[in-house]
Amino acid sequence: MGLLDNIRGASTAAIGAAGDYLRRADDGVGFEDMQDALVKGGLAEPTEEKPRGLFHDPYSVMDWGGWRQRPSILTYDTLRQMTVSNTVIAAIIQTRINQVAQFAVPQQGPYDKGYRVILRDRRDKNKAMSKAEQNRATELERMIETTGYMLPDEKSYDRDTFRSFLKKIVRDCLTYDQICIEKLRDRKGRVSRFIALPAETIRPAVADIEHMDPKDRRERVAYVQVYEDSVIAEFGPDDLAWGVMNPRTDLRVNGFGYSPIEQIVRLVTAWLYGFEYNTKFFSQGSAIKGVINVKGAIPDKQLRAFRRMWYSMVTGVQNSWKTPILNAEDLQWVSLHSNNREMEYAEWMNFLTKLICAVFGIDPMEIGFIFGSSGSGSSLFESRPNEQEVRSPMK
Repeated sequence: MGLLDNIRGASTAAIGAAGDYLRRADDGVGFEDMQDALVKGGLAEPTEEKPRGLFHDPYSVMDWGGWRQRPSILTYDTLRQMTVSNTVIAAIIQTRINQVAQFAVPQQGPYDKGYRVILRDRRDKNKAMSKAEQNRATELERMIETTGYMLPDEKSYDRDTFRSFLKKIVRDCLTYDQICIEKLRDRKGRVSRFIALPAETIRPAVADIEHMDPKDRRERVAYVQVYEDSVIAEFGPDDLAWGVMNPRTDLRVNGFGYSPIEQIVRLVTAWLYGFEYNTKFFSQGSAIKGVINVKGAIPDKQLRAFRRMWYSMVTGVQNSWKTPILNAEDLQWVSLHSNNREMEYAEWMNFLTKLICAVFGIDPMEIGFIFGSSGSGSSLFESRPNEQEVRSPMK
């Protein structure tokens, strides 16, 4: 009998035992009862069996430097530039940063914003924290507020506060979908301080961790910091915390997340085109408003004088809206300008703004946009912030 037959027989026996346990139970079987049944059936025991599937592209040519590259046409610098050039994205990221930063202090009252250190297992509502546990929780809250334990001669302004720390990682998360936190430990191996690293410089090291033994996983180089195509620092799996908001199983993404900005490349491009067109519409006046057609025979000297006088009176900023003046038999105005209502510029820009907000999971009202024919509804400055945070899917 082979290994597969043994596994198949053990699985069949375990499932049968779990089924017998559940059949002997009452009709109202809860999730905990099912867990107990599976444990008693033997399905919850750890195994040393290695997965057989692939988790990374074995033929990737982007791992030549010893680290995994981000397989995207958008580089880290391009993603950062898009957050600067697009005002809607900048407003979304800044709004989320400000909202998260409100929870960067220990909570004082039961309804105040902030964070608390509590017992992890809260299913037993009758169990309260002991005095020693409360003191330990208070100590951890102070440590978090200063991003670690401070040295005797160290001041709070010598390092980032927890508020600054949150602002940095939220911006990296919404820009690159990548958070990198270095953990500094004391001589006993306990985390003594944590620092937000620039996410655009951290790469996963090339390693087949899914098929490694647990001991080899702990001793390997898990991440590297790359600057100018050179490794300047190495981190073990316990030295750095790597996190993504949108993980993917795609072999070709090398474990990187899916940035919201990558999902809206076409929307951002269309928004920038529309914004730039409207900006040049007022600054350069590439589209003329009309033509002055002077009918009849007029001497060139008088026509040039009239053209100079007209341009000096009606030419716009940066020499925009220069009206062509033609010589003909009569003075006539030919309008070539369509108003914004006819061109539907506003509707197009509003549509793009709504789609960008939808991808980021934010209500447009949170960044000050009010949509609707009647103009009803509450804006960022009219509604209460607590209600907006509750409604937000990305709070």
